[in-house]
Amino acid sequence: MPKKIAENFSSYASSGNIFFKSSVKGEISESKNPLIVVEFGISNTSIFHPDYKGRLEKVNLVGYFSNGNKHHAKTSFLKLSDISFTLDNKPVKGDFLLENFQNPFIRFKAEGSLSLQSIFSFYPVEKVKEATGNLDFDINFTGSSEELRKNPDQFNAGGQIIASKINIHIDNIPYKLSNISGDFLFNNNDIAVNDFKGNIGRSDFTINGLFKNVLARMFNKKRKLFVDADFVSGYLDVEELLSAGGKAPKKSSGDSKDEGEEKEEKVFPFFKKYEVHLNCEIEKFSYKKFYAKKVKGVYSMKDPWISLERASCKLAGGKLVVNGNLNFASPSNIELTSEVVLDGIQVDSVFYMCDNFDQKFIVDKNLKGEITGNVDLFMSMNEKFSIDEKKSCS
Repeated sequence: MPKKIAENFSSYASSGNIFFKSSVKGEISESKNPLIVVEFGISNTSIFHPDYKGRLEKVNLVGYFSNGNKHHAKTSFLKLSDISFTLDNKPVKGDFLLENFQNPFIRFKAEGSLSLQSIFSFYPVEKVKEATGNLDFDINFTGSSEELRKNPDQFNAGGQIIASKINIHIDNIPYKLSNISGDFLFNNNDIAVNDFKGNIGRSDFTINGLFKNVLARMFNKKRKLFVDADFVSGYLDVEELLSAGGKAPKKSSGDSKDEGEEKEEKVFPFFKKYEVHLNCEIEKFSYKKFYAKKVKGVYSMKDPWISLERASCKLAGGKLVVNGNLNFASPSNIELTSEVVLDGIQVDSVFYMCDNFDQKFIVDKNLKGEITGNVDLFMSMNEKFSIDEKKSCS
C-alpha cells in the first residue's frame, strides 16, 4: 500500500492462515522486466486492532497478480475472488478485478450488510462522534478511470443500497443526523431515491426522485448534477441548517483569481454545478424571525435563475401566493421579479419577520392592519441582498 494508507493500518494485527506461491522469470535490466506471477490468499482469518472493539472475522479471499505478457504496468492485473468476511456477525462477500495499472480498469461487485457502529468500532474516525444504523447493499461497477474522466456517460454501475435507522453526529456540526433511512437504486450514472427520510437537527425531510449524473461527478467535477424530486417536510428550520456552513475562508495572497471571479464565488457558486426541480410541501418553515405554515410550490434552479411556481403559504395571519424569479446573472445586481397575491396579511407581522426590509423609515411598531390584493414586484439587490431603492418598483 502507499505509505500514507499503510500507516493507518500499521497497528492492526491478524491471526489465521495465509498462503502464496510466486515466480519471477526472465531478464531484469534497464530495458527489460521479468514475468512476475503471484498466487495468494487468506482463509479463516481475523483482523483487529488491539485498542478497538471491532474485528473482521472469517476473512477469506483468493488472489492472483501478474504483470502480463509484456511484463509492464499496462498489462498488469490483480484479481481478488471469493472475498468474504463478517463484521459483528454481519456477512459481506464480493469480487474485485483491476487491469492495466497505467490506466486502471476496475470491475467489482459486493453484497452484504454492515452496521455503522461496527465500521467505526473497527476503524474509528476522529470527527465522527456517533454512528449507528445499518446498510444493506448489492452493488456492482465496471469501468476505466481514464475513459470515465473523458466520457462519464460510459459509467456502468448497478445495484441497490438500503439505509435504515442511521444516526450520525459529526464534530463541529451543531446538529445530529438521526433516523435516516432510504432505498437507493443505481442505474449507471443515475440514482433513484425512494422514501429517503430522516431528521437533521430539528428539521425533518422525505425525498423521492431521480438524481442524474451523480456518479459521473466523481470523475469529472465539471459535470452538472440534475435533480427532479418531491420534497416533504413537517418542519424546516433553515437557520439551524445554515449554521453548519461556517465562514468562508479568506482569500490568500497567492490566489490567482481575479476580482470578478471572486465576486462570482460569493453568490451561489453552486448554480453552475446543479440543476434542480423540486416539488415542495412543508408543514412549518422558519428562518430567524420568518415563520410560515402550509408551504407548497415548485422550486427550480437553473443557472442563473431561481424560480418559484404556484408557491403558497399561510403567513402573518393570512395567505400568500407567489410566482417569482431571482436572476443572479450579475452578482452585484440580483433581480427579483414576482407576482404576489395577499389575502388578510398582517402588515406589522410581515415587517417584523423581514427586519423592516433593511430600512428604518417605516418599521413594524408604527404599522397596523391587514393587506389584501395583488402586487407585481421588481427588486434590485447587491451581493449582500441589500435592496437598491432606486431600481426597485411595484
